[in-house]
Amino acid sequence: MSDLERGVISRRALVGAAAWSAPVIALAVAAPLASASTTPQLTYRVSGPTDNNGITSYVIWITNDGTTALAAGDLIADLPATEPDYFYSGYSGDVAWRYGDGGESVVWFFAAPIEPGAESGAFIIYLGRQGPEQSSPPTAVITFSAPGRGSVSIPLTLL
Repeated sequence: MSDLERGVISRRALVGAAAWSAPVIALAVAAPLASASTTPQLTYRVSGPTDNNGITSYVIWITNDGTTALAAGDLIADLPATEPDYFYSGYSGDVAWRYGDGGESVVWFFAAPIEPGAESGAFIIYLGRQGPEQSSPPTAVITFSAPGRGSVSIPLTLL
């Protein structure tokens, strides 16, 4: 019966296997890191805040910094709706922005494709303070995300 049949591994076989597996392990570890570092991201441009009779508004544009187009519906915006310091008052902007109720969140999606390097249409959000007695202005955080592009969270301080 050979060493292999008995389940015995010689030092020479072990060293040889280790020598061949080291580059494979290094490649397997490096590949996800390289992949993660090249994931296209979303960037944003913001105008505001603007006071509208006690309601704060911001205009937001999201840029597709990827090398491929975002399909219609891929860009999602998410705003927590259960915050005690502010309330969601409404939205407007480009007609491609569509509203959906996410339960604990208010969600929207951009119903048009966005080419590489291009911006979404304007997204205008309106937020209000829960009470005038708040000593420091509350901050809402809206998050935009898309498949393969990661996400970007934007703090919106209310006036």
